[in-house]
Amino acid sequence: MKAKSFAKVIVLIVALIMATGIIVGCVTNINVFSFYPINDTECAVGGGEYLPQALAIPSENEQYKVTAIADEGFSGCFPLISVVLPDTIKSIGNKAFFACTSLESIAIPDSVEIIGDTAFGRCPSLKSAPIPNSVKSIGDSAFGGCTSLESIIIPDSVESIGDSAFSGCTSLKSVTIGNGVKSIGDSVFEYCGSLESVSMGNSVTTIGKEAFYYCNKLASIEIPDTIKSIGDSAFAYCGSLKSVAIGNGLESLGVQVLYYCNSIETLKLPFVGATKNGTSNTHFGYIFGAKGHENHGNFYIPTTLKEVTITDCSRISSYAFYNCNDLTHVILGDSVTEIGDHAFSSCASLKNVTMGNSVTEIGDFAFASCGQLTNAPISDSVESIGDNAFASCELIESVSLGRNVISIGNGAFDACSQLSSINVDESNLNYKSIEGNLYTKDGKTLVRFAPGKKQDTFEIPYGVENIAYHAFYIAYKVDNVIIPDSVKNIGDAAFESANGLFRIVISDSVTSIGAGAFQKCRSLNYVTIGKSVSTIGERAFYYCDRLQDIEVSETNANYCDIDGNLYSKEGTILIQCALGKIEQSFTIPNSVTNISSLAFAGCNNIKKVYYCGNEEEWGNVSIGSGNVDLTWRATTYFYSATEPTEDGNYWHYVDGEATVW
Repeated sequence: MKAKSFAKVIVLIVALIMATGIIVGCVTNINVFSFYPINDTECAVGGGEYLPQALAIPSENEQYKVTAIADEGFSGCFPLISVVLPDTIKSIGNKAFFACTSLESIAIPDSVEIIGDTAFGRCPSLKSAPIPNSVKSIGDSAFGGCTSLESIIIPDSVESIGDSAFSGCTSLKSVTIGNGVKSIGDSVFEYCGSLESVSMGNSVTTIGKEAFYYCNKLASIEIPDTIKSIGDSAFAYCGSLKSVAIGNGLESLGVQVLYYCNSIETLKLPFVGATKNGTSNTHFGYIFGAKGHENHGNFYIPTTLKEVTITDCSRISSYAFYNCNDLTHVILGDSVTEIGDHAFSSCASLKNVTMGNSVTEIGDFAFASCGQLTNAPISDSVESIGDNAFASCELIESVSLGRNVISIGNGAFDACSQLSSINVDESNLNYKSIEGNLYTKDGKTLVRFAPGKKQDTFEIPYGVENIAYHAFYIAYKVDNVIIPDSVKNIGDAAFESANGLFRIVISDSVTSIGAGAFQKCRSLNYVTIGKSVSTIGERAFYYCDRLQDIEVSETNANYCDIDGNLYSKEGTILIQCALGKIEQSFTIPNSVTNISSLAFAGCNNIKKVYYCGNEEEWGNVSIGSGNVDLTWRATTYFYSATEPTEDGNYWHYVDGEATVW
């Protein structure tokens, strides 16, 4: 009986407490709010046991001024639909409204300075949360998973945005970042799949890794000059991104910043690679995730990307754009002074390069094999052009060289099959143009005959002393070249693959013929060598497979011809056989002790070799490399005036014709 009476008393006391709002310590109004002292005058507020759908948080209670929303203060308060905060609130604590799944709107007063970590995380119904111009920091994951949030304006007062602050806001369409923000944290807007536009203020210096990861409706991005660094995969998987412009303040790029951004059409960058004027990761594909230039031809660089502008670096590094097959237009700003070796080589679709007025050096193979390039981008500032710089640019029809060009490398315009005119500024001190062909200023060296020029006969001007390396390389539209008596030297490979050439007369003034000088001249039938030639380089007539006759002046002290083939004067060295006249057999004098390398290369029809000595003498003949047609495919026969009694391969003359015994 006493126990029942005691229980009734306890119930009455609790009921009295609930009715009057009197509590022990800091808790008042237990139905709705809980209050937690911060100091003698301020407290934080949280939710009580029972909450209404629409909640207006008081600015004070009997003892304290309410200045903060407590950590996890209203976390998991499912019934909440709207919240109004008083203008006394300075901070919203960590997870303050976390997982309030019915919360649709919250009025944040302009007294709030801090929005804590995950403050509104996983509030999928939150459509509006205007951030006032008093907020200084937005914590990690502050609005993460707010899948109904459609727009965010971050005011100028905000200085930092924490990691994943708006991650997974799948309905977010627009973001405006104020001028006070200095740092955009990692993954801030990742998986914001509806994000279409971003406007960044003029104080942002860093964009964290994966900041805009998988924002696959973002169509364009313009990054201001204030940005110094962009983290790894910052815009990866932004599949609708078509235009990207990054300002000149950038100092470093993380890996895969634009990985799998497969719709990009135009890209503006201050530099190529990881860092400005860096020495590693200097390839264009780095920003798309390619580990090296050798990966450019794979899937990394979007096939949609057509135009690239480089605005603020001094050097385009070697292989920077190598094999970027889909690029059509490149613009280089005035800051660029050097284009490295192979920088744009094998860019198969590149049609136009706009070059600033500061470039002084174009490296070896810089634009080689750019088969669609229609103009050679050589600005007036250019001083040196490297070896093969524009080789195999088959659509270039004319080239203009400015007054400052000092050096032009070997083969700079090789295989430019349409090049019909090379023009040089008259004030250039090193080169000049005569009838569209390139010469040294003194006129003593023919540097380059325009290979696309159609000319039945070309007469080299008198006064020329040297025909340079590859001067007539693949000049297939000229049939006959007249060499004047002033020429002394024919350079290495000077006429290589000049496949229109039918006859060549090497004048008496010529003293040297370089290695490979006429190699692979597939239409060359007749060669006349003058009296003064003292050196003929290796492979001079290699693979001239229609060559019928080599004639050497009888007064030449160093060379002679035997049956239209080229020998040393004493007949001891067989230098070159006339490939075009060999059908199935070839006779070698027994004076020969040495057969030069490649002398018989391309003699595919040879079946029999008649040696005018015996087998022992043949064994002492030194045969150079590259003569497999002689040593493997042909059978060698040895001379015997009388019918031999022993077995072997022998031959003799019958009515002046070599005949096998």
